[in-house]
Amino acid sequence: MTQAKHMYGRSKTDATRESYRRKLVHMHSVLKSWKKQGYRDNQKFPTSLAELAVWHDPDRQIYSWSSPNVTAPSNTKYEKLTKRYWWLQKKAAPHLAEKLDDTREKRIMLKLAEENARLLWANMELRAALVRAEPKNEALTRIPFPA
Repeated sequence: MTQAKHMYGRSKTDATRESYRRKLVHMHSVLKSWKKQGYRDNQKFPTSLAELAVWHDPDRQIYSWSSPNVTAPSNTKYEKLTKRYWWLQKKAAPHLAEKLDDTREKRIMLKLAEENARLLWANMELRAALVRAEPKNEALTRIPFPA
């Protein structure tokens, strides 16, 4: 782990284990959000052990490590964490198989624009009805009619 490069023994192992654990916690929360949304978004989710190893996000106290032994199947120090990683990969497989939909945001914006137009027309119809009901209302004459 690059943050623990100059540490030795147990403290280095603990620092690496904690970073590994934080990565898995983040991956789990991303997976939960994908399931809740029903689709995959652009959140960070490493799809390989190499990506997992180089993942570095100091704001989340997630640090990279350089030793390939951390995720080796024979490494008993991190065996449970590595099994958890593969379990998360298995659960995320359906979402990872999805192609990221770049047009999703465009569709959402289009729906919002359509809703905005409907509300604007409803507002204009209401104002027109108020003007017909009371043509000399001072408040209605001060408010410009939308163009």
